[in-house]
Amino acid sequence: PIVVFQNDPNPGIICGEGTIEDYVNNDICYIYSVADLVAFSNSVNSGDNYLNKTVELVNNIDIEDNSTYGTLTNTFGDINGNSNTTESLYLELTTGAGFIPIGNKTINFQGTFQGNARTISNLYINRPTRTYTGLFGYNNGYIYGLNIENLNLIGMSYTGGITGYNNGIISDIYLQGTINAYGSYAGGIVGYNATDKSALSLLADVNVDGGTYSYVGGIIGYNFQGISTGVLKAGEINGTGSFIGKGYGRNSYGTANVYYSSDVGGIVGDINGTKYDSSLNDNLNGYDAALDTWIGGDNDSNGY
Repeated sequence: PIVVFQNDPNPGIICGEGTIEDYVNNDICYIYSVADLVAFSNSVNSGDNYLNKTVELVNNIDIEDNSTYGTLTNTFGDINGNSNTTESLYLELTTGAGFIPIGNKTINFQGTFQGNARTISNLYINRPTRTYTGLFGYNNGYIYGLNIENLNLIGMSYTGGITGYNNGIISDIYLQGTINAYGSYAGGIVGYNATDKSALSLLADVNVDGGTYSYVGGIIGYNFQGISTGVLKAGEINGTGSFIGKGYGRNSYGTANVYYSSDVGGIVGDINGTKYDSSLNDNLNGYDAALDTWIGGDNDSNGY
């Protein structure tokens, strides 16, 4: 459907209707603009974990399109790390280190992020010495219903398009872009999917380069006793280290269902355990098992 851009009532304010952020008194917060996305990143990285709160993406956001920035009223400081705090927000997000990932292992998101089938385009993150890198550096919450297009991501260990490390739930994601990692555990959507955690209904159209490092996959770098379903649509997955796979670098005692085109090949670098299933190409019902599609309806009843 066509998404009509809704004007940002308070650029840089995502919780509450006033001109001052009201995190404490609001259970639902809204991202209308690029300024709001940056404010959300700053909020989590300053210690707000959004436990028992929902953050909704209201509009499509394009980092390259000034019309999606909103009328900026907040100063966010030196985002791109070049020690110049007077640059425009556009320059902060498109040069130097670019966008700051949302959270890390110590301080992270623990709420619900509802993408509303909206799209974030042209996200640029250039942080080759940072561990836990992605839109979300480390996820301890529930992220779903989100599209990301033309992602340009560079990180170190635990690097993934949606999150470097998933310790929560991720579902109903489409991601297209390029991921380069200077460390192990690199995936197109998730770098590392932890024990008993879910990364479901993932559609990846990605190029992932893990260099000389290990556990590199087009969907997930390392699925360790987690649950994952997804489709690798296209892309080149490269690396000279151990455990390199087009879909998964390694699936270790987890459930990993993958649907892939016949010319992809080498879908998993290593299987440690017996729950890996790559037979979903056989029929449309198999496709629906990997992606929550129109074929079987809304299987997980989450609105997507």
